[in-house]
Amino acid sequence: PFANQSTTTAIMPSNTNDAATSSNGLLPEGYEKITEGTITMHYPQSENSVFYNPVQVQNRDLSVLMIGMYAERRAERMWVTRKRKEVRKRMSQEQRSATAAVDS
Repeated sequence: PFANQSTTTAIMPSNTNDAATSSNGLLPEGYEKITEGTITMHYPQSENSVFYNPVQVQNRDLSVLMIGMYAERRAERMWVTRKRKEVRKRMSQEQRSATAAVDS
């Protein structure tokens, strides 16, 4: 689902007039609005804030894609393992039933 999704990043300074940026309708002072794909975040403009690198957009997209694929494949492996255990258990029970019927 992520392979065909295009991502764009837009960084807007806090002096823009965007009324839909926070719960009270205003962008907090000292923050800028960053939109990446469908996500919008408020990013602090201070020197000691977490570094945001817009060049890494593709890397983040690939990371999300790979984590999603890993989760899907892991869930599939777990389902297959569970089904194999069920089949082995059923075959063991049938074999014990057949052995008990022959011994009787």
